[in-house]
Amino acid sequence: MREMLVCFALLFAASTLPAQTKNDVGLSIGAVLQPSPGATVTQTKSQATQVSFGSGLTFEANYSRSIANLPAFALELEAPLLAVPSETVSSQPAPDVPRNYASLFITPSLRLRLVPKDRLSPWFSLGGGYARYDESTSLQDGSASSLHRGTNTGALQFGIGADYRVATILVPISLRVEARDLFAGEPSLNLQRNTGHHHPFVTGGFVLHF
Repeated sequence: MREMLVCFALLFAASTLPAQTKNDVGLSIGAVLQPSPGATVTQTKSQATQVSFGSGLTFEANYSRSIANLPAFALELEAPLLAVPSETVSSQPAPDVPRNYASLFITPSLRLRLVPKDRLSPWFSLGGGYARYDESTSLQDGSASSLHRGTNTGALQFGIGADYRVATILVPISLRVEARDLFAGEPSLNLQRNTGHHHPFVTGGFVLHF
């Protein structure tokens, strides 16, 4: 019995100490939050059109590797991948706008982590990469869309977040909360805007460090 208690005590101590690692893989879920972009003009009809975007469920996978690790801060290279399966679009009065679209973002970035050896470590991220939109096959009025589908464009990414190490089970595990804003080209929605499109994301999940 005494030997078992000692083993449990050692395991508990190990689980409460932050481990030094160079890599992490994170999985998160959350939402993309879209403000209304205001009035615009359709390409097919010269009329003012109010367009708004709904929120959408978001999935994120993230890999990063530390390239410099000091007591006060660490520099890491990260590759966040964010996917939104469906984001609704509404427009008034124009009916010839796609109902929704899916989006995918891959933005390699540089991440600055503060106090990396502490249990709670906040971080900031900046980078850029690729965005892909897949517009729906139906329009606002339910008719089939003959518009261009599948839009590729560049994207800029800024993010803030924090990791909190909770345990070590084979590898250290952290909980993560984060917010990112991706500024990218626009999906093909039959609109004359060409001003770029903000995609604010809020997600939470867990991270494996190794």
